[in-house]
Amino acid sequence: GCIRSLKVNGRNINITDTLVIQDVSGCFKNVESGAYFDGESWGAFKSDFVLEPRYSMNMEFRTTSDSGVLLSAVSHLGYGLTLELHLGKVKLGLKNSDGEFRSETTNDNLFLFCDNKWHVVRASFFDGELSVTV
Repeated sequence: GCIRSLKVNGRNINITDTLVIQDVSGCFKNVESGAYFDGESWGAFKSDFVLEPRYSMNMEFRTTSDSGVLLSAVSHLGYGLTLELHLGKVKLGLKNSDGEFRSETTNDNLFLFCDNKWHVVRASFFDGELSVTV
């Protein structure tokens, strides 16, 4: 699938500007921006990526698969987050000094997000509450 317009805590993240990148290409060269992941590809953010206590993130994705990791980040303290598509639902997990938190979409349609159309994901963690919407 493809990922574009990743923004974390108000900061734009260029997915192709990573410390390590493996088999990532453009979504469709000369047609639209974004990074294409074929299921075996991945990228690692630079070491200055920090998971803050109050967290907000939004990004766009499109895919034809009903399951896959959209974003995963872990800090040097072992705190982190995982955003994934699992059997058609978008799921968000967060681990920080306050504990572990989970949130997911409530759609019943397995194919709602794997239709090869762009979907905007918004995730946030404020005052002990984790939320994810698409």
